[in-house]
Amino acid sequence: MEQEKFDVKNVKVYRTKEGTFFEIAVALLLLIAWTISLCFEWTTPLDFIGIHLHTLSLSLMVIFLMVCAYHPRFIHLNSFGSRGYSNIRQVEIAIRMARVLGVEFALFVLILNILSVMGIGMSDVVAIPFVIVILGTTFCFLLLVNKAK
Repeated sequence: MEQEKFDVKNVKVYRTKEGTFFEIAVALLLLIAWTISLCFEWTTPLDFIGIHLHTLSLSLMVIFLMVCAYHPRFIHLNSFGSRGYSNIRQVEIAIRMARVLGVEFALFVLILNILSVMGIGMSDVVAIPFVIVILGTTFCFLLLVNKAK
């Protein structure tokens, strides 16, 4: 009996309770972030551009990650010399990674907006730990995907 080769293009992702939970969390975080962004009192045009530029760009990235969770063939985790996904377990982990990263980026948007509104110029100091957390999350999920059998 010959075993079929796994093809990620044939994988269909349906709504789950876990996915819905992540989507609601992302929606709430982005809603709060955009509310803060739009209620901010601008004193200069740079304030307007500064707060809306990062809010818009990171929000689009979050939406892209959440959409990619339903289309796993666009989540490329070809690392450590592997050639794509070899089983469905790897795809499940990649989908979970996209959702977790979406929540992390949405939280990052919210914190940056809160700091901008409060006038705290520490966004660089806050960005460094977030980048470390996001890289750590990505690295952990890459290891999980490569160990999945």
